[in-house]
Amino acid sequence: GVALACGRHRWAVYGMDGIFWLTVLVVYFVFTVTVVAGQVRGFLVVGMGGGILICHLAAGWLVRKITCISLKFLMHLTRTGIRYIRTILHFIHTGWQWFQKNLKKIFKKTSISGKKTL
Repeated sequence: GVALACGRHRWAVYGMDGIFWLTVLVVYFVFTVTVVAGQVRGFLVVGMGGGILICHLAAGWLVRKITCISLKFLMHLTRTGIRYIRTILHFIHTGWQWFQKNLKKIFKKTSISGKKTL
């Protein structure tokens, strides 16, 4: 699912795999601390392995589909946000160029140096 959503970018797939394994380690740590009071037991590893197998066989296709759709939506939001930011920055840049171009005219109209003093 990640390869489909990310266009087969190797580093994106590596990053998602890293996040997955980090999550697995955190869940394993939490279960080890809470369920078996800090002792690593065989049933915990077997139970987690069985859960992974059942989840993969029963709902693996659904998880991959949801992951793919979610990542495509997230990438679309990112691209749209970047496009809007570029539009705003272009507008600011154009206004700044106009201001710099007409700076002398603006200073002449607002200057008080040429007026008579009392």
